[in-house]
Amino acid sequence: GGKGKGKDGKGKKKGKPPRPTDPEAPIGERRISDADTAQADNAQRSHGVVTRLLRDALLHRTVPSLSRALDDARAAKMSGPLVDQAEVTLLELQMEASSTAAEAAAAAAAA
Repeated sequence: GGKGKGKDGKGKKKGKPPRPTDPEAPIGERRISDADTAQADNAQRSHGVVTRLLRDALLHRTVPSLSRALDDARAAKMSGPLVDQAEVTLLELQMEASSTAAEAAAAAAAA
């Protein structure tokens, strides 16, 4: 059977444009659907900036950069896997930091 040829009525419906909120939608398509107001344009731009901040923060894995990026993400009303990942990473780092501090304190007390 030739895949993608002919209308057999089975399978996924093709030709349905992705929803603007669909994370799988190409950025270009999302931008077009959002560009009807300047406000949406700004949101789009800030989402791009925040996405870069989050990626950066995840790369460096520092608490300040992650919490700043997450603050921005919340301000931009952003959500998604990247935000989730940043939140998880931030929690892990904070737990690591506090357990390291606790160990250091215990070691100091034992000394």
